[in-house]
Amino acid sequence: MIRLIRLLHKMIVNFNLNPSGKVDCFGVELSVALKDKKGLTLYVEGSAQFDKIFYFEKLIQSQSQEPSVFIDCGANYGEFLCLASRLPGVKKWYALEPNPFVNSYLEKTIKELSESSKASKTEFHLLKSAIVPEESNERVMLHFNPFYSGGASLLEGYSQDNSKKLEVSSISIAKLLDAATLQENLKSIILKIDIEGFEFEILPTFIKEFKARNLHYSILFETHINSQESLSRLIEVAQLCPVVKFVDPKIYRGNTGISQNLEFNQYEIFLSDRE
Repeated sequence: MIRLIRLLHKMIVNFNLNPSGKVDCFGVELSVALKDKKGLTLYVEGSAQFDKIFYFEKLIQSQSQEPSVFIDCGANYGEFLCLASRLPGVKKWYALEPNPFVNSYLEKTIKELSESSKASKTEFHLLKSAIVPEESNERVMLHFNPFYSGGASLLEGYSQDNSKKLEVSSISIAKLLDAATLQENLKSIILKIDIEGFEFEILPTFIKEFKARNLHYSILFETHINSQESLSRLIEVAQLCPVVKFVDPKIYRGNTGISQNLEFNQYEIFLSDRE
């Protein structure tokens, strides 16, 4: 299958084509670009996020009924949008995606979903901006690969495949939360972060803001632990939260085992202020 995807992608790029397609992602139709290897893989194989979504949904089950806001930082094509119709308490959904080669497709998906009956209870917002810790009038630099959207990062040198760069707008955590919690009854935040290495730049500020605003929170984030520095930063973030768990069917045990002995690898981590 990998060879087939590579062959199809090579043909699309070589002939300078720009086809699009639709992908059923657990009941939600996503619009994807087939010139993008991430979009093409979704189109051919379907979403690889099922385990992550399943375990995240399981972990936030007790929170799923209460009025809440879902914030998706690094939404890409919107695979987590399937939870919009499965979490009855979500009243607002904010998808943040600064990559202009992806967010036009995400915009189409959100428009169609918001007009359907599957998630009519939810108010959708697409922010074509990168999330940053503090307020700034400056635009930020997004480093990306024009043929693979899955590795775009605000960190220069994060991936050797990110050969291009582009200035994009940004939004601070405080400004985002001001808008998200405008309704007084929304006191619970569900946060998903997949922003290729920038997660440790924003997680401490998110948690600090949650505590200052008396907001309950559940966080899912992806991280690549590939150095002692990144492992130390993970430990520092984990110490800020009462509940820390792995979100992985192979290692999910209800506790973390996060320590200096943790193997270098990619992990999905769940943080919360309550069980």
